[in-house]
Amino acid sequence: MDSQKTSVGAKIVQTSSNHGELFGVVGKAQVILVKTGEDIVSKIMNLSQQGPMKICVHSATGGICNVTLQESATGGGIVTYEGQFFIISLSGSVMLSKSSRTCDLSVMLSRSDHIVLGGCVAGKLIAATPVQVVLSSFIPEKEKPESKGDDDAPKGIRIVDPPGSCVGN
Repeated sequence: MDSQKTSVGAKIVQTSSNHGELFGVVGKAQVILVKTGEDIVSKIMNLSQQGPMKICVHSATGGICNVTLQESATGGGIVTYEGQFFIISLSGSVMLSKSSRTCDLSVMLSRSDHIVLGGCVAGKLIAATPVQVVLSSFIPEKEKPESKGDDDAPKGIRIVDPPGSCVGN
């Protein structure tokens, strides 16, 4: 059976009374492969070489041998675990710009004895086996100047379906 790759894009329009409208396009969904011994966080952050973007991490599969976690969102301690762990879930976002990088990833892992641990990734996430990470990248297209006399326009995010799409039909 032949397989086909398809991509579906939607134009995202974010409005703000202070910044006008910021247009962005879903760049693409992709799978990155992380080799045994590599840091998954660094591999994701290296995508910034392509320019400013927001990355949404959806999932990952594979094994981990070293992970540094912040155990609680309310300021729990930072702990490094070593051993064999299986990824149950990996999700979050990474903001990459010319001046800063923000990484907000959460992971849930399981040991072979069925002990589960997780938290916010606070350091390295080292692959024990080849790991596949599924993510999407959002790249800013341009910033449109604020229009005059449009103070009553709704603020927030609107998703505009591309021409010919079946979304919303």
